[in-house]
Formats: sequence, C-alpha cells, structure tokens
Amino acid sequence: MEASSYNQPDEKTRLVDLKYTKSVGFVDGAWDTRNYHIPWQHIYNLVAELLEILSREKKIKISNLKLGRLFVPSVELVAKQYQIKQELGELGLKILDENVNKHIIITYVTDKEFGLQNQIKEKDNIIFTLNQEKTTLQNELNSLPAKKQRLELANLEQDLKNKELQSFVLKKELGNKFVKNININYIDKNSAKTRIQNHLSYKLGQALIENSKSILGYIRMLYVLSYIKDKHKFEQKAYEEKIKENPNLALPPLETYPDYNEALKEKECFTYKLGEALMQANKNWYGGGISNLHSKMCLG
Repeated sequence: MEASSYNQPDEKTRLVDLKYTKSVGFVDGAWDTRNYHIPWQHIYNLVAELLEILSREKKIKISNLKLGRLFVPSVELVAKQYQIKQELGELGLKILDENVNKHIIITYVTDKEFGLQNQIKEKDNIIFTLNQEKTTLQNELNSLPAKKQRLELANLEQDLKNKELQSFVLKKELGNKFVKNININYIDKNSAKTRIQNHLSYKLGQALIENSKSILGYIRMLYVLSYIKDKHKFEQKAYEEKIKENPNLALPPLETYPDYNEALKEKECFTYKLGEALMQANKNWYGGGISNLHSKMCLG
C-alpha cells in the first residue's frame, strides 16, 4: 500500500509491504481499491517494530521492549482461505483451518531448511578451499629444497650462537688476565689524582699502552678495551645507585681536594689523551678516526 499525500509515513506509521497485499477483487463492476487481503502476521510484525523503536526512544512507558517476529504466510494463501470460507461456511472453515495451519508449518520449515542447506553448502565450500590451501602449503614445506633450507638456516643459527659464546668466554678470559697483570688505581676519596686515573679515558689509554708492547697484546686489545668499557659502565651505574640510596656517599668536587692542581696535570698526560683519542675515534671511525689514533700511538 503506497503512501499518498494524505498518508505520509512518520515515526508512528509503518507502510504495508506490497508483496503481502492482494485486492479483494471487483465491486459493482469496478476494481476494489479499498479492501485488501493482508496477513495479520505482517501487521503484527510492523506493530512490533514500531513499539520497539518507541520504547528505545522512551516514548512509551515500557523500556527496552523486545518482541518476537512471526512467520508471514503468502497473501495468496490468505486470499484462498477467505474464498473457501465464503463458499463452504462452517464445515469448510474447520477443514481449511487444519490444512492452512499444516501448509503454513510446512512452508515455514521448508524455507528454514532451504536457508540452512545453503548456509551449510557455503561453509562446506569454505572448508574445502581451506583444506586445499593447507594441503598445498604442507606439500611445499615437505619438499626437499624447503627442508634443506630450514636445515641450513638452523645450522647457521647454531653456529652463530656458538661463536657468540666463544667470543664472550675469550673476552672474559682476556679481560680477567689483563686486569690481574695491570696496575689498577682504586678510588681514593681523599685524592683527586686517583679519581682522574679512574676516568674511562685514563683506563683505556693505559690499556692501549700496555697491549701495544706485544703481538699478543694487539690480538687481545679489542677484547680488553671492550671489557674495560663494560666494567667501567657497570661501576658507574653501581655508584649512581648507591648515591640514590644514600646521598652522603657522593664524592666531593675535585676542586676541593688538596692535590687538585696535580690531578689536572694527570688529565694532560699522554695516557689520558690517548684514551680520549680512542673514545673519539670510536665515534668517528668512518672518518679515519682509527687511523689517526694509530698515528698518535706511533708518535707517542
């Protein structure tokens, strides 16, 4: 039933679907546009929809209203039912009610079953496609080239781990050996000079000088320098943590020490400058920093 100028749909109006309408027929030789067959189930569904909307918008007293929907039989069946009632009276009405109810149930079940069969068929197609893809991937993984590549990759990874472990052990051994042989200046809180000698620059310079005296020293130099750097970083972090716990443990400024002037001379010595040059070369290796450092060592 189409909306006209005097019956426009609004928030309280729902239009009847044309597929659920059928004109009664002719009246006085003309087409009857006033009387229609409409399944009452369709009317109920429209009212249910409207009531739910009004409930959500709080325009009726019942809140969060939820109503079920009814199966709507064919309008042709409704029209046929009306015709038989008119022709057969009460007896026809009883027989008709039984048959119509059976027809409605059969139609509903058939429609549902057909829909479920289509859904099952679609799911089966998806499962079949996924199984095919799984089989293809499994075949590729089981192929000899793929197995060989995985084996080679696993061997390379294991070899890399072994070399990293060997490097760590060698680094630790060489570092410990160097630390045992070298004269280490421990921090004396009453001496600015020993504090300067505990700077990373001084310790690196001292290691460079000691290890440049022999071929073995040159071979182990990188490991030793790396060990000293890591150890210094660890000691600095430990010192900072202690200061956080107890600020009274902080060392006083160098300017307050009686040997401050002598300590400044220590910063200008070759050992300290060499360590500084190494740290700078490490930052600028791509600009010839290592070569410049080697020149300084030779000149020194």
